[in-house]
Amino acid sequence: MKIETLHTFSSAISVFMETEIFKQSFWLRNFEEDKKDIENIFYGENQKIIGLNSVLHSNHIEIFSASKKYEEIKNDINIFPSGRDGIIIKDLKPESEKFALLLCVADCSAISFADKKGDFMGVVHAGHKWVATGMIQNLCDFFDKNTEEKNDVEIFIAPMLGKYFEFGRKLYEQNFSHILDSQWLSFEEYFCGVDDTKGFLDLRGMIEDIFIKRGFQSQKIIFDKRETNNPQNNLPSYRLYTLHHHLQEKLKNNEKLNLLEKELQSSPFCDNYVEQRRILVGVRN
Repeated sequence: MKIETLHTFSSAISVFMETEIFKQSFWLRNFEEDKKDIENIFYGENQKIIGLNSVLHSNHIEIFSASKKYEEIKNDINIFPSGRDGIIIKDLKPESEKFALLLCVADCSAISFADKKGDFMGVVHAGHKWVATGMIQNLCDFFDKNTEEKNDVEIFIAPMLGKYFEFGRKLYEQNFSHILDSQWLSFEEYFCGVDDTKGFLDLRGMIEDIFIKRGFQSQKIIFDKRETNNPQNNLPSYRLYTLHHHLQEKLKNNEKLNLLEKELQSSPFCDNYVEQRRILVGVRN
């Protein structure tokens, strides 16, 4: 299946997304499987490909200069081992080597970005655990140091769970209080309580507001606002994958289904959650 080009950041850099090829994330597969699928997507294109294996829930962004040669990215296809949750290639020029940076997610946020002048591009994993460790602030710190004007940066945020991260209230307070306090953001605005102990986290809204607090205009943040946990969107979702298997167990044991399980069972896309799938998001120059 041909990848979908979603947006052109500059005359040199574009963001793309593929939702069918990757049945699991990079770290759940062996290199030969990754290599085969990536070759299907980028067949005949001459570029160094870097797949980000992001599983540490950290805020670490690896920054490379296109003007230097790195032993780690000498192959045509490179799957980076755990240890990074974001990649940036900077010092890009029209004559620079061609790169494609890839990231697999399901429900979490994948953020790709580039300078309008084509000087740098990158991807970061920004699920709730990554955001809680300060990933968005670290990304904004890079922009502060490497851009003269915030309007020169464009940001794309792929489909995600959005407002529907189930969350315990105490865990929300524990993980996000320091982030919200440091950005002068309202504590209650991003948590919709169901009862005294649990509710839903609006991660998409939080990410957008942190960027705006750091000086970005909202029109420079390009959202694909489809929710991954809506079966009608037919997008990879780890939650729908686990719900599907839980549903099968309940049917096997003749147990009563709840409203969401009934909706998933009757969905024409139900069979898509038999296997784990991932959204593949990337940028290339």
